[in-house]
Amino acid sequence: LKSNKEWVYRNNDVIAQEVSKLDFELYSIGLKDGEIVFDLIEEHPLLDVLDKLNPRTTKSDGIYMTQSHKKLTGDAFWLLDKNGKQVQNIFILPPDKIELVLASPTDNTPDLIKEYIYRDTINEQQFVEHYQPDEIIHFKKPNPDNPFRGYGVVEAIAQSIDADNLANQTQKNFFDRGAISNFVLTTDARLTQDQIKRMRAEFSAMYSGA
Repeated sequence: LKSNKEWVYRNNDVIAQEVSKLDFELYSIGLKDGEIVFDLIEEHPLLDVLDKLNPRTTKSDGIYMTQSHKKLTGDAFWLLDKNGKQVQNIFILPPDKIELVLASPTDNTPDLIKEYIYRDTINEQQFVEHYQPDEIIHFKKPNPDNPFRGYGVVEAIAQSIDADNLANQTQKNFFDRGAISNFVLTTDARLTQDQIKRMRAEFSAMYSGA
């Protein structure tokens, strides 16, 4: 998520903007004369909640965030706010704050997901919430190493992104304060070890880094 800047942000933004333009359609499926028939449903509570996920999130913003999370981390999570079986709101949870708790294979849990735990710090206070599997929709990019979590594009090219960011930071440091020192200090006096350490620390703070 922290890598979503510069060219990574630009690429992610272009894709998420395009995906956010999609329109949902709902159909009922039936049989007529032995053939499957799809009938378009134009009004339904599900379409209403998908048109505006919650009072503060429009459809386009919600799809944009969902696509961004999936591209960056491989995971996106929707929290379903229900009244009985009716979904009233959908809230998008940050993927880096979600923990999956797996059930034992002997518990007869179909997908082996026991619960989802959301951990966050709000106003300097720890916030922990437990959600049942039917309260969460988990979108994920298939991960060959972990079938329970996704594998994001940014995660896959993390080293290349890091190297590019370090190169950019080095170039910025060069223009900000010079990448290397271009002078020599001389003295006839004898320097103490404390003085040498202080000078080295000052030079390191000024010129080291990326």
